Parts: sequence; C-alpha cells; structure tokens
Amino acid sequence: MSFFSLPSCANYRTTCHSNHLSNHHGNHHGNHHGTCHDTHRASYRGRAWNAAILLVILSLTTASWAGAVDRTTACNNSTSMSVNTTVHSYGTSLSDIKIYEVTPSSTGILTFDVASPGQDSERPKLTVHGTDCINGGGSGTDYNVIATTPTGAVLEVLVTSETFYVQIEPENSMATLTGYKLRNGFVSTPTTVDEEVAPSSDATNTCSSSSTALASSSLSDSFITFSEAIDEWDCDVMSGVVGDPGVITLAASGQDLTTKLYADTSCATGALVDDAILLDGSGTLAAVVFAGDHSVMVDPYNGADGSYTLDVKHFDVCSVGETDDHGSNWICASELTIGGSSVGGSISHTNDDDDDWFTFTLSAQTTVVISSAGGTDVYGGLYDGSMQFLEGDNDTGTYSNFEITRTLGAGRYFVRVDGYNEAEGTYSVSVAE
Repeated sequence: MSFFSLPSCANYRTTCHSNHLSNHHGNHHGNHHGTCHDTHRASYRGRAWNAAILLVILSLTTASWAGAVDRTTACNNSTSMSVNTTVHSYGTSLSDIKIYEVTPSSTGILTFDVASPGQDSERPKLTVHGTDCINGGGSGTDYNVIATTPTGAVLEVLVTSETFYVQIEPENSMATLTGYKLRNGFVSTPTTVDEEVAPSSDATNTCSSSSTALASSSLSDSFITFSEAIDEWDCDVMSGVVGDPGVITLAASGQDLTTKLYADTSCATGALVDDAILLDGSGTLAAVVFAGDHSVMVDPYNGADGSYTLDVKHFDVCSVGETDDHGSNWICASELTIGGSSVGGSISHTNDDDDDWFTFTLSAQTTVVISSAGGTDVYGGLYDGSMQFLEGDNDTGTYSNFEITRTLGAGRYFVRVDGYNEAEGTYSVSVAE
C-alpha cells in the first residue's frame, strides 16, 4: 500500500463481511458494524495525518530551497577581482554560492585557489565557469582547465580581455563556510627569453639521466625551442630540471607528434604527468609541474617523417600576487624530502590568512611520520594527490606540535601547516620513514 493510499471500498466491504460471517454467532452485529467503520475512519485519519506531516516537510524544504542563491542570480551579482590579488573574507559566512570575475589583459596562465581560515572550518569548493558564467564554458573561447582540485584550478591559453568566472561554495552543500580567501595569479609570458637548442646529433631514444638536455639552464629560467629531425621509426627523449613549481606548456610545429611529459628521467608509468597528440601548429599540452627532473618523450604521429620544432615553456605562477616563505596553495607547495632535513617556516596572520603548503612523493607504499618542531602551536593536515583530506593533527607531538603517522601508497601528497587558534611564529616540518 502506498503512503497516500486509503482502504478501497471493495476491500473494506470484503473485510467487514468476512468478519461479520465469522463473528455472527455470539457477537452483536451492531458492535461489529461500528468497529468496522471506526477502524476505517481511524485508518483514514492516520493516513491523512501522515500526509499532512509530509506536506509540511515538503513545504519547509521547498521554502529552504527557494531561499538558496541560484547560479543565475550569483552570476548577475558577481564580484570583480583584479589579477594577482587575494580576496579576504574571513568574517563572511557563506552557505550558498559566491561568484567572482577576473579579466586578464592578454594570453597567459591564470590560477585560482581557495582556502578556509582554519583546521576546523568547512572545506570550500572551487568551480571555474569559464567565460559563460551561467552555462559554463563559453562559445569560441580558447582555454583549457589543465588542473583542478576541490580547492584550486588552473587555466591556460586565455583569450585577450575575456572575463572568467569562478564559484565558491561549501564542499558540503548542507554546511556553512565560516570564511574563506580566494587568490588568483596571472602570468602572461614565460620567465625569460628564448633559448634555442639544436643538437648536433639525433636525440637519444631512451629514458635516463643522460637524455638530451632541453636547455643548459633549468626550465624555470627559460623557455626553449627545440629543433630536431624525426622519422616514423624514431623516438626522441629530452630532459630538463624544473627549478620551481608552475605550469609547463608543449607545442609542436613541422610535424604531428605524440608527446608525453614525465616527472622524472626514467619515464616510469607512475611518473606520467600528461600526454597529448600535438598536431602541426595546433594544440598545446599544458600541465602543473613541481620542482625536480622532468622528461619529454616525442614520437611521430600517424607516420610523420621530417623535422619538427618542439616549444617548451615554463610559467612561474607562484611568484605573482602576495609573497610568502612557502606556497599558500597546493600548486606552489614547497618540496619535502623523505628522511631529509626539516624545512623551516613562519606563520604570520597579518592578513588573517597565512598557511604554508608542502609536498612529497612516495615511489612505493611507505609508513611515514610527518611532524613539526618548534615553539609555535601549529596544526598539520595531510592530503592526497587529488587534494582529498586524509588526516589532521594538532598536538600529538611534543610541545604543541603535530605528528601524523600513516601508511601511504605510491604517489604525491600534500601537507598544510597553519597556526592553531591563530598562533604565529616559526616552526619546522619534516617527513621520516
């Protein structure tokens, strides 16, 4: 029987008649008749009462939904941000959605990241809508979302003077953000001028530390035009060192290429950052990279044969906007070495928003101990490579320091350090096996 159904007349008559026949001897017909009707009325009233309760719940829920800010309204009331700025909204509660708009003046790399004020706050969620705020994307807009997590996003190849929209909301739709900060960074050109690399012989076709160098200097100091000959049986591997985290872009001309970018010199499967088919003069592979060795493997695509040019550009997106001793978002996280020396840092709440991000990589399943030291009461949060929160701690360690012991699989991880209850001062952090 459904929630709203009432006893049918046929069922009612059949039930009553059967009871009447079975109870005819020794029972008064009138009593039976009254009982049957009373049961029917009670059943009806009970179901009517349940229906009334449901209608009240539905009306309250509808009223709650009606009060929420819809996307169209939020887009029409978006707040403008200048490039390379941070919005501090730690005194603002947010239970719905809030949209900001940024208008770069030229083609380049645009980053967004958002953070909550402390370890006990609800997690914010960031969504990039592109140039069409209401529908998302944007007709004729040449841009790609090349990296995204719940707290950060990166765009590349922006159309000049286009306006991009980004949305903030609680990750838990039933929760309320007690505050947040939103940062954007924009870089229009690579770090320095071109350097051209033209090897006297064919590039090596093996992945190793001796792979053909992309440049004599680190990728964070230049962007490179690599001119090389290729035939359909050939495979070229080039390597370089990324000195600072940021965004690398690869583009090809002369031939169609299958291109893979690795975060080491061995081209291990687990180190693959991204891959793409780069058509002659069309298409770009763009990826967020962290400091360290990187390799690019180039193969001919669809029988390509002849010379090609590979343009490799590095954009330092972490040197714009507010400066700090360590990155204030996952993209700009400082590297930690497993079993290496501790790394010092400082927390200052001059702008009520200082938190430091660190990152480390495991090549195999390992039990690690992540801890802080010093006289500052700091909180540590551990996140996986997709920025999902794994574990946090405040003062399991000595003298109000955090300590997290956890067995982790191979991959990249992030550590967020923040002053507990707005504590300020110096600290150090390390990762040990």
